[in-house]
Amino acid sequence: MSDILLINPKFENANSFWIPLGLAYIASYLEKNSFDVKVIDANVLQINNERVADLIEIKPDIVGISAMTSVIYSAWEIAKSIKQKFPETLIVLGGPHPTILPEESLKNGFIDIVVVGEGEETMNEIAASFRDKTLKLNEIKGIAYKTNSGKIEFTEARPLIENLDKLPFPARHLFPALKKYVPEACKKMPMATVLTSRGCPYRCTFCYAGIFGKKFRSRSPENIVAEIEHLKKDFGIKEFHICDDNFFLDGKRVLRFCELLKERKINLPWACVGGLRVNLVEKSPELLELMAKTGCYRTAIGIESGNQQILNNIQKDITLEQVRKAVKILNKAKILVCGLFMIGNYGENEKTVDDTIKFAKSLSIDYAEFMTATPYPGTKLYDQVLEKGHLLIKDWGEFNLWTGAVFEWDNLTKKQIDRLYRKAYLKYYFNPEFFLKSIANFKPNSWKIYYRGFKILINNLLHYKTPMS
Repeated sequence: MSDILLINPKFENANSFWIPLGLAYIASYLEKNSFDVKVIDANVLQINNERVADLIEIKPDIVGISAMTSVIYSAWEIAKSIKQKFPETLIVLGGPHPTILPEESLKNGFIDIVVVGEGEETMNEIAASFRDKTLKLNEIKGIAYKTNSGKIEFTEARPLIENLDKLPFPARHLFPALKKYVPEACKKMPMATVLTSRGCPYRCTFCYAGIFGKKFRSRSPENIVAEIEHLKKDFGIKEFHICDDNFFLDGKRVLRFCELLKERKINLPWACVGGLRVNLVEKSPELLELMAKTGCYRTAIGIESGNQQILNNIQKDITLEQVRKAVKILNKAKILVCGLFMIGNYGENEKTVDDTIKFAKSLSIDYAEFMTATPYPGTKLYDQVLEKGHLLIKDWGEFNLWTGAVFEWDNLTKKQIDRLYRKAYLKYYFNPEFFLKSIANFKPNSWKIYYRGFKILINNLLHYKTPMS
């Protein structure tokens, strides 16, 4: 099929589809270095694990598979079927889950190499040494592998990529047509996601930063806008979404970005789906208004809880008052606001969850998303659950938004967390105040967003499973 085949496994019960930018960046970096690359996005094509190997007719030299925690079993299954069909193919696994637990994947017998951390330079070195028949794994930084004797070895950590502008734009041309990638909500299709920075300096207990690290690294505004122009010209996009964790961290960069959008007459609607931190929003009301003038119509904000003690427990480093101020600033800028909340973090009880529901209802946000806290490996929350709570299930496939709580605390059981999750959605959406507020704030050009949001709400309630009950 190709020198290198990259695979994105299928996610179960996916409500939306995004091009996996991590894989797309690796593909473009390999292409830039003269490798023949193909991609199978089994997620957007909804291809089951057992069918992936059947699609491969010619033996690839290298197969790279990306895996988050919830799809690690799928990645292993795909690797096994490919290895059985093509024993000489080198199987490389990367992504958040293998990065934090590389030994686990290497022990299954079908994975040859695990990439630990960012993948572009590491995959390129693996591919180059394989092509040149000089493959010496102990000389490649940022990997784990199993020796002939069965011992698992780790090489020196690979430094983070400092200059993100040197990376070629993601190889979206290798993926299915953009129209197949449907997000939770957007005004116009086709839509493209754009990653403008990497790394997060904050310390939230529920978040894993093992791939991009703690250091904030950003692309230049000129480089970002050049990518958007490329997307507009070559892919015909009618909207773009910024998916960074920290797009708003550098205000001067955001200001220059907005100025360039105006100067170059981009004229596209856009959204910050990765979210904005409320402590940064309250400091820059004028910047939010400028963003709105250049087409930004929607953002998410990570609120997490309506109880200050819980916010302190999860080291969110924000206050409820900052949340209120941020929402007012976004309202004034006429930017739609999605509030993100979590149920079941350390110290949570029935009262604190009720505080969150009441707080969410009191805010002038356009809609809310509630999620059960999930203790992903590598997070402080995972360590807290092991030390102070009870991890009820070790099936990584259940570590997602639709399977119910996978843990409990001494004072808050799994059944309580699952019930409170449903209660939050029902109390927030199915009440007269929400309907009256929605009618009063309804924006005619955003009806598609509300409609798709309602469908996702119903889907979440219908498919939210409780495997341990």
